[in-house]
Amino acid sequence: MASAEESIFQDSGLLAWDPKCPVLLLRVAEDDDDNNDNNDKRLIKVHMDYSAGPGVGCNKYESSAIMALLDARDEYLQNTGAVGSYPAMQNVCQKYCQVLSKCNEEWSEALRASENDMEIDEEVQKSSLNHEALELLTVVHALTQLSATYLLLPNNKRGLFAGGTSLFNHFADMVRMDGAATADTVRFLRRHCLGSVDQEFDESDLQDLEKVMQPDQWNGGDLYWALVEGAMIRGCLEYAWALLSNHSCNKALNEYEKNKDGSLDEFRIAAYEEDKKGFEALEAILLSAPLPGGRNDDDDFYFGQNSLPYDSSLDGEMYIQGIKASAYRYWDVNPSLRGPRDSEDHFEPREAYALWKEWQEAIETNPDLKKLRSRIPQLNKLLDMLCGKFGDIQFNSWQEELCAGLLYQTPNIKMDDMYARTSRIMENHQESGFGTLADGIVKVMKGNAGEVMALASGLGGSTAAALPAVMMSLLSQLFSDAQALRENDTELYTIHAASAIRSSFAAEAEDAAKDPQRPSDQRDLGSWLTVKLLLPYIKVGSSLTYTAALVDTLEHHFPQSDPEAEKLLLLCQKLVERKNVRVLDGCDSTCLARYLHYKAVGSPAGAIKWLIRGAELESLLFCGSQRTGAWQTLLHPGVCFRKLVVEFSEAAQSMLKYLLGEEVDGSASETFGRAKEMIEAQQESSITPFVAAVKVLEHIVTMAQAISEHPKTCTTVVASSIVACLEEYCNEEDDGAVSSLAPPCIQWDLLRLSTLMLERDAAKGDMEATASFDVKGMGVLFSCFVINVENMKMTKQLDRISSENIYKMRLALGEGLKRAFIAENAMKAAPPKKTARLTTEGVYAAHFDENTREVEELAVKNMLDGY
Repeated sequence: MASAEESIFQDSGLLAWDPKCPVLLLRVAEDDDDNNDNNDKRLIKVHMDYSAGPGVGCNKYESSAIMALLDARDEYLQNTGAVGSYPAMQNVCQKYCQVLSKCNEEWSEALRASENDMEIDEEVQKSSLNHEALELLTVVHALTQLSATYLLLPNNKRGLFAGGTSLFNHFADMVRMDGAATADTVRFLRRHCLGSVDQEFDESDLQDLEKVMQPDQWNGGDLYWALVEGAMIRGCLEYAWALLSNHSCNKALNEYEKNKDGSLDEFRIAAYEEDKKGFEALEAILLSAPLPGGRNDDDDFYFGQNSLPYDSSLDGEMYIQGIKASAYRYWDVNPSLRGPRDSEDHFEPREAYALWKEWQEAIETNPDLKKLRSRIPQLNKLLDMLCGKFGDIQFNSWQEELCAGLLYQTPNIKMDDMYARTSRIMENHQESGFGTLADGIVKVMKGNAGEVMALASGLGGSTAAALPAVMMSLLSQLFSDAQALRENDTELYTIHAASAIRSSFAAEAEDAAKDPQRPSDQRDLGSWLTVKLLLPYIKVGSSLTYTAALVDTLEHHFPQSDPEAEKLLLLCQKLVERKNVRVLDGCDSTCLARYLHYKAVGSPAGAIKWLIRGAELESLLFCGSQRTGAWQTLLHPGVCFRKLVVEFSEAAQSMLKYLLGEEVDGSASETFGRAKEMIEAQQESSITPFVAAVKVLEHIVTMAQAISEHPKTCTTVVASSIVACLEEYCNEEDDGAVSSLAPPCIQWDLLRLSTLMLERDAAKGDMEATASFDVKGMGVLFSCFVINVENMKMTKQLDRISSENIYKMRLALGEGLKRAFIAENAMKAAPPKKTARLTTEGVYAAHFDENTREVEELAVKNMLDGY
């Protein structure tokens, strides 16, 4: 039955989020009432619950595992040509299992250490580190390994993109052959269901058994023969031979070989020789068995972290004529266990079955082995089991019977028949409901990926446990690539996993806040992992749910450090370059979070750097690499860019008011210091040199430094800076419009400052033909004055300035223009001087930051008193 989340998107219609509840989706649909003749609309509310609970924490083992899983997933997705191909899916699933195995082993070891009161980290003693969580991890690991055999199968749609039809047909035919799933199933049973045979017995008893000379007779030999039987049930015949080689009869043979002095009679010698041939035959039988899954459990860790490399020592070795010691590899579908490409050991189930039958016939017909069986009666039951006769065997569990049956009765069973055989054996052992793992095994063997995901989700895949939820998301993606699951289901599991990561790491951060010795960056790590999880699914034509979840993560996260924030931005930058506006909004939130942090601690340089970082990202989306024409106009929608302009404009306005002697928050040195930090912070940016507000602040800082250091000779520097800020210039797009660097909010203050300079020039009298502004500069001032007065008239703001002040400013401008003409004429009338050699001596170079705060304040006071 389709869920609400699935059915809501099945038909088209108007969709919108409920503004009163962010998890309610509103859909307008036709009324289904038969009596409705007007086709009235009705509003359907669907609860889109993607939450993952309050969080259960995420220890360091889980965190490392999640990072490794996502790295393996990214490596798989980067090779787009191999995505969905059978070898690629098998390879990435193997890596997933290796990560889970490593996490399980390290976590288990830490838990055992905590139970033994060893000196360990306090993190290990958390409530989340318990047997229940480990059991859940074990189940997820087991289902993942088994899914590689029964669910990640070749499919025609993906196979065509992985090497052509012939390659697809090769894999499709191979995995459906008789016995193709047997070897991996046996390894799975030994790895996850049976375990080592030693684990079933008391460790002290095993140690005592190793010490005795005749283990087969110690305590009646029950423990000894139980060990041998358990090893044979699991197919670990090499371990079984290691036990049987310590039999008292074989030890006696060893002594006989060492001490052949002729003192024994012919009867004893004949008996020893007969036993010798019998044990040699037994060794050949056990060490040459072509069993699916091998003769030991070394390769069972193929899906774990202890995967063994290809062992070439068995090539050509032969204990029984016609049966190579490496013949068991004929059962292996996965080439990683079969050896190099040119090896003779390739997947040949028919040949493997023929050799297996020949091996069983050798057990029954070997004359030397028959004599040994009569000498040691306990071997009869065991060797009969190797021949598939289980009449005298008492299996302790369904796992043992299933494993033995696959090894010695039906190794060539079809994959489609595996689940029926498994279910029947479970029922025979009265496995009511089969249990958690048993039920999952049957569902996987049956090929029902949906039921497997539902089972795993019920165990914790969709709860607040981060690692199982992530693993379920990755599995759902592989099932979707193998066409065993719908892509919509992948979306649901991925969103659940993202929520689980955020909630789990948030809970971990709360616990870490109580302990100063523990890492405090858990929220940063959780957000980074969430973004890394969602990132590959955001592409053209994909569901917007992924984008919404990623942006929500960024917008609700406050990075604790600059490196953590930069890591998030680097992850998302490619999406911004692909013009994803929603992701840019999230990146802007990250930049603004660091901006607010630096504002709170009083660091304008840090605040400006993060506004610039946000503006650079905005430029990637709005104008790309364009730095000419109307690129700044295109950048105006950017939040960080607008905030950057406001910051520089407000700083410029504050400094101007200080120069004019008005009251502003903070001291003079603080205001100048803050402005200088802002200027220095933007020097390496590729954007700010083109921003008018930045240039204006640079000019005002230059004016302030000149006034403070050279109050009597600073007029030229100040005047040129004022003219540069007020002068109009044509836009780069050459549309006929003109503008100036200074925004309207500070133009009037610049005119007031220039008026003070003109009044000081007028106070010198007409005898001195000097002027702060030249004729061109006065033209700029007059133009700006007229424009601002007319603008204030139009906006009815002229009343805030007295007519007397406007008159004084007009009079000062007129006097300044007169002095500018006088100075220009005097310069023209002066005799030409010999051109001096060019030198930089005397050129103004401000060094405002070399003075102390007291000296700076005194300089500002003198500057204001001079005006």
